Amino acid sequence: MIAAGLFEEFDKTDNPTINEISQEDRLKAEIDEFLADDMARAFDIADVEMPDELSGDRYEQAMDAAREALLTYFQENPSEMSVHLYGNLNESIEDIDGVLDVLKKKDGELKGPEDQKYTIKGEWYTWKYSQFDYVIFQVIRASKTKSIGVAAVQGHHLDYKVMEKYNLQKGNSWIAGVESYRARYGDSSPTDAQGLMEICDTITGGHSSYAQSFADYVAGGGE
Repeated sequence: MIAAGLFEEFDKTDNPTINEISQEDRLKAEIDEFLADDMARAFDIADVEMPDELSGDRYEQAMDAAREALLTYFQENPSEMSVHLYGNLNESIEDIDGVLDVLKKKDGELKGPEDQKYTIKGEWYTWKYSQFDYVIFQVIRASKTKSIGVAAVQGHHLDYKVMEKYNLQKGNSWIAGVESYRARYGDSSPTDAQGLMEICDTITGGHSSYAQSFADYVAGGGE
């Protein structure tokens, strides 16, 4: 299967706990940028009172409270990251180039055909949220309705209902806590830009859920 070789590129390295730390640090950086770009909207989402002045102890306390509240909010509602941290997706993902631009800005890493180690016919991409959480998809520009073919999805705590919705079938995974899905029919399962973003949001949401479960497990002394 086409996706099999691409899977091997990401499955070999890294301790998952390192990924959890880096993901939170990256989210904190996005929150800081959000506060700098649109402070009023950020404080409104955080449900924290805006400071009267933009300096001093009260300002710093308000900013710290907003950062903490936003971190909790986005960890509990990962799908909202796409709306508030990466722009309004409803205006930008009507076509394939729009969704590729969003994925370039979204937390994670987008690899295009020029980055792949394997020579595969077609325009293939991999959006990788972490070492073990990613989607492999093909762009089919000739299609006017479903211009994306999803070949494989891998991640933590994936929503099987979303996977079923896009004809992705659960397969074997050799990594503890990680689930693997492949296209049920053929090399890829057709969808559109909205469908791809729903899959990506499922990946980020599952990763955050797993990270919280892992943190609770450690806090409970491994019980």
